[in-house]
Amino acid sequence: MRMRGPLTYLYCCSYEGENVHDPNPIDVAAQASGEPTFREVGVGPWSQTHPGEPRPDDASSPNYDIRFDSTLLDEGDRRNVLDRYRYWTVAAIKADLDSRGRHDFEVAAENWTHDFNIGSMVRTANAFQARRVHIVGPHKWNRKGALMTELYQHVENHPSITELVECWKLRIAGEIAAAQSQAAAIAFHMRGSAAATDGTSGTAPNTGETMAQLEALDAKIAELQAARVIALDIIPGAVPMETYHFPKRCLMLFGAEGPGLSEKALELADDVVYISQFGSVRSITPAPPPRSPCTPGSPSTPRRKPDRAIGTRQEKPSNVAVPEDDQVSNDWVAKWKATSAAGLRTGHEIGHTLVTQTRYC
Repeated sequence: MRMRGPLTYLYCCSYEGENVHDPNPIDVAAQASGEPTFREVGVGPWSQTHPGEPRPDDASSPNYDIRFDSTLLDEGDRRNVLDRYRYWTVAAIKADLDSRGRHDFEVAAENWTHDFNIGSMVRTANAFQARRVHIVGPHKWNRKGALMTELYQHVENHPSITELVECWKLRIAGEIAAAQSQAAAIAFHMRGSAAATDGTSGTAPNTGETMAQLEALDAKIAELQAARVIALDIIPGAVPMETYHFPKRCLMLFGAEGPGLSEKALELADDVVYISQFGSVRSITPAPPPRSPCTPGSPSTPRRKPDRAIGTRQEKPSNVAVPEDDQVSNDWVAKWKATSAAGLRTGHEIGHTLVTQTRYC
């Protein structure tokens, strides 16, 4: 009697003797219902979608474009990308996103427990054009939920939360120094041009344009100086997200599903913010944090980060807009919708909110 090898057995029959290539029962039921009718995503080969047109990867073609991928042109492009990026290489898509301008907020996740939802956070960060995504801890993280969006995002790895925060603050300090140097150079040039004028006005040419440049640099410096490290967690002293004003430049820290952020991350953060919950659970993810809950509407909900967690950072000014009463109003959702409909919320503010809502508090 001929014995089947393990691979032959695996491919030919399942545990119950059924062929593993049989259609999935869920797919069969869905097709039988007649309900799910999905459009085809992506495009086929270039020869089918653009019959008779020269290929853009041909250097002799009048529509030659280095951004196009030859393999995708041959086989078609069914990737989860916008239609304007069809047939483009990954590098070309990433470069185009950079040139269009990413939002200035950055997100970081501690990866000490190898959470499964880090991928979903990376995907959401990509959807809202986060400047960078930082993974703290082991380089290996669950990429399944990211759906390949990490390829188009700037993802950095850090061995510790301390190294991440120090690097981020040094980067901010470097941008401040560069802007200050640029402003000083413009002012010096402006003074020299004014002294060289021989007119009675003593006004240098293009003064208006120069002043506009200085004002723009001053605004950039003020924006950078207001940058903050923001921890997202439910702990005593955290403030509700709907009352917190997120600065344009910020680093948002997320922890593990169960324990939340590490004590070191909370110590290094300038502010701690939590996401208000209105359902039956305290957390957006199934695993509730073991820390003391700050449920919305609780009269004892503290408003500021506790002294023990901040140390000297307690002296820093807070960006928190605290309501007069001790109870968080539950009508903030209606206010959010009203301000969004009126166009009073900027893109990066909406991005802040939706990125944070992909993780637990």
